[in-house]
Amino acid sequence: MRKVNLNMNENQKYEIIKRLVETDGNKERAAITLGCTRRHVNRMIARYKEQGKSCFVHGNRGKTPTNALSN
Repeated sequence: MRKVNLNMNENQKYEIIKRLVETDGNKERAAITLGCTRRHVNRMIARYKEQGKSCFVHGNRGKTPTNALSN
């Protein structure tokens, strides 16, 4: 299994969703804490169960922007 490094915001989301799944906590409170909707919390829980910690890494991480200028 590959080690996943998360930045501060991604790590906060991971910790909240992980705790929510483990304790079957309050999704409304988690949504307010994360600043998103309950529906999005449900999507994050589903992805977390499917992919684990790596689902919180942004998909564009490590890629150069399409509008970047060459050196």
